[in-house]
Amino acid sequence: MIQALEAQLAAADTPETRLATWRVMQGLKVSARSSMEREDETPRRGIGGPALRALEARNRNRTVISDSTNDELDVEMARAFEGGVTTEEVDALILRKEMESRIELQYGVNITTDLTESAPTQWGTDELSEIEGTFARIPRNDLPHVGTVRKATGDQYPDGTAGVHLGDSVSLFEKAKYKGNRISSQESDLADNHARSAGGRARLPAVSRIEEDLAHEIGHEAAEHHGAAYRHFTEAAGWRQLHGDQLDDNGLDAAEIGRVTKDAARPGEVESVEHGGDVFRRQLNARWNKDGSPVYVARHAGAIPEGAGWDYAAASPDEHFAEVYTKAINAPETLHHDLVELPQRLYEDAQKEFLAAHQAMLGGLMLGEGETTALAAKTKAAGEKLARAKQAAESRSQQWQIMRQEVFGMSDKRVDQEAKRLAARGLGEDQLDEFRTQAAKAMTEDQLTRLSGRMSPQ
Repeated sequence: MIQALEAQLAAADTPETRLATWRVMQGLKVSARSSMEREDETPRRGIGGPALRALEARNRNRTVISDSTNDELDVEMARAFEGGVTTEEVDALILRKEMESRIELQYGVNITTDLTESAPTQWGTDELSEIEGTFARIPRNDLPHVGTVRKATGDQYPDGTAGVHLGDSVSLFEKAKYKGNRISSQESDLADNHARSAGGRARLPAVSRIEEDLAHEIGHEAAEHHGAAYRHFTEAAGWRQLHGDQLDDNGLDAAEIGRVTKDAARPGEVESVEHGGDVFRRQLNARWNKDGSPVYVARHAGAIPEGAGWDYAAASPDEHFAEVYTKAINAPETLHHDLVELPQRLYEDAQKEFLAAHQAMLGGLMLGEGETTALAAKTKAAGEKLARAKQAAESRSQQWQIMRQEVFGMSDKRVDQEAKRLAARGLGEDQLDEFRTQAAKAMTEDQLTRLSGRMSPQ
C-alpha cells in the first residue's frame, strides 16, 4: 500500500492532493516503523536493572509516538488547508515532519507541540537538529525515561524558567529568550560543541538554549532514576531543607533571617546569606511545607562555583544537580575546571598563604605585643580561608566524581582500558599522556569514544 501511495504522491498535481496523500502514507510508515523498532525484551528479563527499564520505556514510547504522530498530522493538515498552501510549504512540512519522526523513532522519545489550532507552534528543522544532537549526547539508559519533549506556546514562567519537567514530559517554552549566561559560550571538543555560523552572517552559541535547557530538564529525570546518586550528590554539597523557624536554630540573626525570608518572584530577587560556613536562601520553583509555609535551603558555602554561569544551580538541590548534568553533557572540560581544577588550585594557594602567615607569626614572637597580635590575627584569617578552600575543593570534587561515576558510569578504569587499546594500536607515549589528560575530563562513554576516535592512529 505504501508503494501505491508513493506513486500517487509523485503524481499529485496540486499541493492539497500532495499533502493529503503524504499524510496517509506518513501515518502508515510511522506505525510500521514503530513496530519494527521495538526491541526484544526477552534476553534482559532474567537480568532486570536499569537497562531493562530503559528498554521497556523506549518500547512504550514508540507506541505513544505512533498515536501522537497521527494527531499531529491531523492538526498540521487543518492548519495548512485553512489558509491555502503552496507546493513549497507542503515540501517544507514534509521535510520537517519526516525529520521529526526519524529522530523520535531512533531515540524512543515523542517530540510534539501544543496541539491547538488557535495557538499554532512547530519545531523548526534547526531546532530538531539541536534536539537530535542532545539526544545523541545523553546516555542511552537516561533518555527513554523522558517520554515526551514538547514545544509549548506562551512565555516563560513568571520566575524566568525557560523549561519545565513534569512526570516523564519536558516542555520548552517557545517564547523563552536565550540569555547566554550559563554555558552558551563554553566550547567543547569532548562534547563536539563549537560556535558555528548561521549562513555566514553571525556566530551562534556553542551551546544553544534548546541544547542547554533540554539536557537540564533531562537531568531532573535522571535524578529520579539515579536516586542513590542524587542523594550522594546533595550530601556532598551539604544541601538540606529547613522550615522558617529552623533558621534561628542555625544561628542567623533577625536581620539575616529577614533577608532570607523576603518574598521574591524571580531567582535574581532571592537573597542568600552566608553564615557559619553555609549559605541560606529561600527555595524558589517549588516546594512548600505541608502547613503552607515556604521551604528554605542551606548548603556548604563553597559547594557551588561563583559566577553567572552557576547562579541557577544555587536555587535548590534539584536545580544544582540538573545544572551539573547539563554542563557534563555539553561542556565537560569547563565543568572539570570549575569543580576539580580551580578549587584544587585555590586550596593549594590557601595552604601556601596559611603556611607563610604561620611562619611569620612564629618569627614575630619576640616582637612587640601589637605586632604579634596582628600576625596572629592574620594567621587566624588565613586558617579560616584554608578551611573554606578545603571544604570547597572536597565538596566539588565529590560532586564531579558522583556525577561521572554513579550517574554516567564513567571511571578511571574505563579510561585505562581505552588507553591500553590505543597503545596497542601504536599511539605514542606523549600522545597517550595527552589522551589520559583529556579523558580524565570525559563524563560519558560518548565523549570518551569521540576523544579516542580523534586520537587513534590511522
